[in-house]
Amino acid sequence: MLRELINIVPTGSFFLISFVVFASISMSIFFLTRKFLASFVRDTHGPFLRSTVEILVLSYGVLIGFVIITLWNAHEQSQNMVNAEANHLALMIFDSAALPVIQHDILSGVGQYTKHVTQDEWSTMKLGQTSPLAQESIKNLFNIIQSYVPQNEKEIAFYNEIVSQLNKVLESRRLRLNSLDSALTTPFLFILVCGIFLIVFALSLIRTENPFIQSMIITFVVTGILSFKLALAVLMDYPFSGDISISSGAFSKGVLAQFAVPPSHPSLP
Repeated sequence: MLRELINIVPTGSFFLISFVVFASISMSIFFLTRKFLASFVRDTHGPFLRSTVEILVLSYGVLIGFVIITLWNAHEQSQNMVNAEANHLALMIFDSAALPVIQHDILSGVGQYTKHVTQDEWSTMKLGQTSPLAQESIKNLFNIIQSYVPQNEKEIAFYNEIVSQLNKVLESRRLRLNSLDSALTTPFLFILVCGIFLIVFALSLIRTENPFIQSMIITFVVTGILSFKLALAVLMDYPFSGDISISSGAFSKGVLAQFAVPPSHPSLP
């Protein structure tokens, strides 16, 4: 559900929705706490509760910060996988010049795979799915290379290099597709959400001279910061979905640019 929401809602709106939802629930927690647990709200509890809230906020901040850093590194690794996959395809094209008998077939196979990845699989990855067309085209490329027998030492050297590059393409593709799975499991995401509400609940027990300021400013600020961090973690958890998703531009640069589909233009009257 989160993946579909990220694909539909712009990033800015996603942050705003997250804040509104968490702020609304937090305000409800605050007023319910003040109404039903009024006997626990005492000035004498102030120092202890403030220390408790500080510990909770610090602990949660460290946890969510670690999560964001981990997901950011995973996002960068996914980008590197995409670049590596494109680089290996480009090297296959250059090396195929030493195999004139199947050079055209290799060029055609790489082009077919590149087009299916950029045009079809990049759309399916937004939904957390792979593309059967891309999978079939990489098998076809494998069959093209497998069916050829090099004729001399020169061809053997370049043939082995092409096979090596193809294996690296398959490895990079597998790693790319593995990154479609969410790293934030449902139980862990539930803990992160409950952590915000736990902090708000503890914050609600602190009595101030002006309850309005307590509810509208302090709670809003704390909830806003924590909900922003949580929303950022959710966005980073899906590197191929949403506005900040990884681009397929690496497959449209250099020698692979010949396979890029030119943008369509409206026909002139």
